[in-house]
Amino acid sequence: MASEETKALSDEADVANWIKYAQSDRRAAQSLFASGDYSVCAEMCQHMLEKILKALIVFQTGERPPYEHNLKRLADMVTGIAIPSRIVDILLNVSPHYRFARYPGFGDLSLYTAEYTRNLLDEAEEAYGWFLQQIK
Repeated sequence: MASEETKALSDEADVANWIKYAQSDRRAAQSLFASGDYSVCAEMCQHMLEKILKALIVFQTGERPPYEHNLKRLADMVTGIAIPSRIVDILLNVSPHYRFARYPGFGDLSLYTAEYTRNLLDEAEEAYGWFLQQIK
């Protein structure tokens, strides 16, 4: 069991793995939007940004990222890069969908119209691309 735990910790400190998982969430968000599953698409937008931010943190530190879901707090852990205010605004907009779209009582699913979710996905894609560029 110790070897499995060691591998898991090693994988969590691997930038390429975080990028791979972020890309998977991005594809899932796109597919969910196309199928009309808007609330789950919004949740996946949050997940893809969380994972690309964690990839950047691992890139900078070489260590496993923190167990954190708040996108702004993750962005605050990034060092040496001035994150544009537009990207910070996107993080603030997308971050709540981790709970809003996932749990009853946090949000209203009627919020997730095609137009609203398309905008959210477009913004998430913009931020995702910006963070990916910081790693490459």
